[in-house]
Amino acid sequence: MAAANQKISEAIAEAVARVDREIILVVLASSRKESLLEIGKRYGIRIAFEAFPDRAYGNDGSLVSRRQTGAVIHDHEVVAKRALKMALEAR
Repeated sequence: MAAANQKISEAIAEAVARVDREIILVVLASSRKESLLEIGKRYGIRIAFEAFPDRAYGNDGSLVSRRQTGAVIHDHEVVAKRALKMALEAR
């Protein structure tokens, strides 16, 4: 719900900030990236976007359904390269 509702995102960010500003709030990869980064800055917390190097993503940043062919990547070398790229490029 927080991925789609800014008021909920704000409430969660505020709660995290009150508990411990060192906590990193991990959010869905398909979340409103710019909006959430701004919320994080406003409350002085860090935001991290989940990443699954062994899964295919749609154009909107959401995970491709496991029901679709190619949704899960099984080649460990491809997964390792994707993981490195995601870590280095924050994607």
